[in-house]
Formats: sequence, C-alpha cells, structure tokens
Amino acid sequence: MDAAGVEKLAARRNKAADAYDRTLARAAAQYRTALDAQAEELAALYRQECVRYALTATAVVAAIAAGTDPVVVLDVDVAQVSEWPWLPEAPVTGLTEIDAGLAQRWRHAAGASQPRRSRKRPPPVELNPDGLETRLAAYAGSLAELVKDGKLARLMLRAPRQAEPVNHS
Repeated sequence: MDAAGVEKLAARRNKAADAYDRTLARAAAQYRTALDAQAEELAALYRQECVRYALTATAVVAAIAAGTDPVVVLDVDVAQVSEWPWLPEAPVTGLTEIDAGLAQRWRHAAGASQPRRSRKRPPPVELNPDGLETRLAAYAGSLAELVKDGKLARLMLRAPRQAEPVNHS
C-alpha cells in the first residue's frame, strides 16, 4: 500500500474513532442523567424512611414512658413532616439520666456544635441540614436500642420517677 492509501485509511480510522467517542460521550451523558435522577429519587426515599424511623422510634419511647402499648403507635404518617430540615422532639421519660442522654443524642442529631454548658434552658438549636438524614437515622437507632428487649420498660419499673419530666431539647 502506498503512502496515500495509508493516509486515507488513517483518516477513516480517525473519523470512526471520533464518531465512536461522540457516541460514547452521548451515551455516558444519558446514563449520568438517568443516574442523577435516580439518585435524587433515592435520596428522597432515604430521607422519608429516616423520618419514618425517627417518628416511630420517638413514638415508641414516648408510649413506653407513658405506660401505654407501643404497638399502637407503630403506624406513623411521614406526611406530618412538611418542612426540611426536621427533627422530632426528644422524648421525655421522666428518668433524669435517660432524659439527659436522649437530649445529648438529640443535640448531636441536630448537628449542634457546642454542648450545653448552662443549667438554664438552652437556646434553640439550629438544625444543620448537612448529613441530617444519617444523624436522624443514628438518633432513631439509639432510641430503638433503648427500647430493645424491654430495656426502657425495665428501667421505668426500677427507677424512681422525677416529680415533673423536663424536656432537655
């Protein structure tokens, strides 16, 4: 093959490679767009399930603290949470040590940077939305751990209660 034929073949190969690269870039962009849409949908579902978990765990702790059947409160409606960022109120059990721990976990879930140093009522905590879903799920997990195997119910039966529960959140 002469030099002109080689140049012609090289030009065809380059043209085909460019067409392949354009097609590949177009397909990759389509996949990226589809993945971004799915990621947004999954993030919304993840947020919704974190809220459901937190609502359920908070309701169960509050039911146990009130001495009612926790099974009754298991059906929660995530539609009651209309704004984001959101965090449920810290449940109050009436047990000083447990309530202090719940308040500390609540502040951590809220993303509070400084621990409370005063015995006076703390200022309202500004919710940090960065990673709130993960912190919310961890908070709900700590509430679930508190009621696991009847732990909170046993603590409620054994410990003397405060005269009036104080909400530490």
